[in-house]
Amino acid sequence: MNTRWLLNLVLLILVSVLVLLAVYEPGKKVPIVRPITPLIISDIDRISIKRGDSDIQFRKQATHWIITSPVKTVASQLRINGLLGLAGAHSFASFEVAPEDLKKYAIGKGQITFNDTSISFGDVEEVNKRRYVYVNNKVHLIVDSYYHQLITDSTSFVSSRLLPPDSKIASLGLKPVKQPYLKLQRTADDRWRVLPDSVLASAEQLNQLINTWQTSTALYVSKASAAPSAGTIDISLVSGETLAFQIIKTEADEFILRRPDIKVDYHMLAETRKQLLQLPALENDPAQGSTDSSRDAANK
Repeated sequence: MNTRWLLNLVLLILVSVLVLLAVYEPGKKVPIVRPITPLIISDIDRISIKRGDSDIQFRKQATHWIITSPVKTVASQLRINGLLGLAGAHSFASFEVAPEDLKKYAIGKGQITFNDTSISFGDVEEVNKRRYVYVNNKVHLIVDSYYHQLITDSTSFVSSRLLPPDSKIASLGLKPVKQPYLKLQRTADDRWRVLPDSVLASAEQLNQLINTWQTSTALYVSKASAAPSAGTIDISLVSGETLAFQIIKTEADEFILRRPDIKVDYHMLAETRKQLLQLPALENDPAQGSTDSSRDAANK
């Protein structure tokens, strides 16, 4: 081993030690992260938001969350994840306070309950702009990124998916204004029957239309507008659930579907209209599609 090689090895070891010292800073006290609740996120299966005149209730169902009030529909998992983060929010400071002194911190602006643990919101303190919350008989200071979720419109918690996750279409009826009526009906042997009988389509076309409905997601969801309807869509699921949509007439460069039962509009790209309301065109000769009768096409 020559001297130059040995010197390089020593320098390499020295640099590595200095890097480790810089990263781990031995002797430095590691701050303890104290969440405001001891809840385990995976154990939470009920969420309730109280904000005066418009409470919202959620319940976990298998792999997804459901809004149970004020309407019953699938909840946005992204929005639910945002709420669940509050249960494990870091407490920058905490102190006990007598119930009669809670008004000093304006506790009572709203409340979220995870299972049986309630978190009440108060004002924002002036120095670090952290929010006062009251939970388990203590006031905590947390980052102010949760209160806006408490006061947002309930519509924002509705899933942007048109159909519930893991659902399976039993029948699809399309009734757009100024367009022929079309219905796809799943048969007992898991094939598709199409009405009217005069319509001819391949199994590929039928499956593509059904799959588009099964997977479609809106850009965003809003409160239902007063815009008039330009047709209807009726869907029955294998589970027995039925869904009704209205096709909304709009001059804007977008496609809107309304769920009148839950009073929300699904805003979608304009090109989605053709994908959801018409059988897709065949890439090869259209005449080849007639070999698979639309009255009894295989559902692959």
